[in-house]
Amino acid sequence: MDTKGDRADHTYTCPECGNHKFKVVYERIEEAEGTETIPCNCEAEREFAYQRTYRRWVKLFEWGWLDDDHRVGWVERDEVESDSETLSDETECDPCLEDHQDCPSLEPPDVEEGDPTVDEQSVTWAVLCSECGKEIEFGWSHPERGGRIWPADSADFNPWKSWPEPRFRETWASKGWLRPDSNEGVPDSEASDGETAIPCMQIAEAAATVVRTREIEADDRLCEKGSEEPRRRG
Repeated sequence: MDTKGDRADHTYTCPECGNHKFKVVYERIEEAEGTETIPCNCEAEREFAYQRTYRRWVKLFEWGWLDDDHRVGWVERDEVESDSETLSDETECDPCLEDHQDCPSLEPPDVEEGDPTVDEQSVTWAVLCSECGKEIEFGWSHPERGGRIWPADSADFNPWKSWPEPRFRETWASKGWLRPDSNEGVPDSEASDGETAIPCMQIAEAAATVVRTREIEADDRLCEKGSEEPRRRG
């Protein structure tokens, strides 16, 4: 597919299918702890009939489009699966507990739950071609996955102005995309005392490295297609 003419008009053109839109996927597990209490309503006047503390978790899948300003417009959020476990429980009044178990709709348990927290080990971010699903390396405009998202296949991508998504750091290092100073990804305008600002010439060199990498990858794809052509004709 010839997409050369498209590249001048679009921020992104997928080399596989010619699509022009980025899709961002964000998956994570959120956890929260809470207390479920069944009151004691009999003459015993216990503090409660039954009380249970629990931990609840939910796996979330969220996706949206990346706009030309490199910000995500979220479209949908789904709960993929969820579960809970009892951490502790205590019974103070058996008769009231039995009454609730026989007819739980009479008085629902009192539930108090804390704010959910994200299990950082479960977090997964991905940038994909919205048409064919090709995964694309990307970085962030701020450290620790902060700010805007900069896909490596975007026409305005410059690796030295972003922090790589952690799982792509080694790949970026092999391509020469990591900043040469210790403050990887810090834009010159944000460099504070003691930090090394990278000269404009070196930033331009980084951008040129990206262009060369793309050209090599494009040539490799052409070679692969050329080697498959005789087999197709046969």
